[in-house]
Amino acid sequence: VYPFAGVSFSYPENFVLGAKWLGKGPYRVWKNRLQGVTNNVWKNAYNNTQAGSSPWIFPEFKGYFADITWMEFNTVEGKFTVATPDTGLYVRLFDFYALSGVKPHPELPAGNLSFLDAIPPIGTKLALNISANTSQLGPQSEPNKINGITKRTLYFYFGLPKPGNTKQQFTMPTVNELF
Repeated sequence: VYPFAGVSFSYPENFVLGAKWLGKGPYRVWKNRLQGVTNNVWKNAYNNTQAGSSPWIFPEFKGYFADITWMEFNTVEGKFTVATPDTGLYVRLFDFYALSGVKPHPELPAGNLSFLDAIPPIGTKLALNISANTSQLGPQSEPNKINGITKRTLYFYFGLPKPGNTKQQFTMPTVNELF
């Protein structure tokens, strides 16, 4: 039983300006909250919206996104794309939580960019009877059971640098001041 399965990387969050992808969107999903998103090409600018807290900038940039075929990251270092010929890819963009507090829930993978085959379900805050026990919320909320080996192909395209004599094509920000 695993809350998530896949690979994760770390990338400086303050370098990211936005993302564009082919897949379900424009809103984030959870294992037990996959309805309401549709397949299309979507584009979200970076924001740090936390559900229930202002400022309310929707759709949220951070979260799990479903059925991704490709995702292009727009960063201060240039654009890079991650693609897969396989179906059912989830992408996690940075740290976010469904239930905030002393111990945020659910647990997130290491790193802050993840390419996953399984994601966790969300608990409930209904009537403030906060519960992280998702097994009581129905079959879609059961923990992930993974048997055997899971294989997936990911292609990373970082593009070519622009010709010129300069060594750097950008100025690294110390703080993300986009919003």
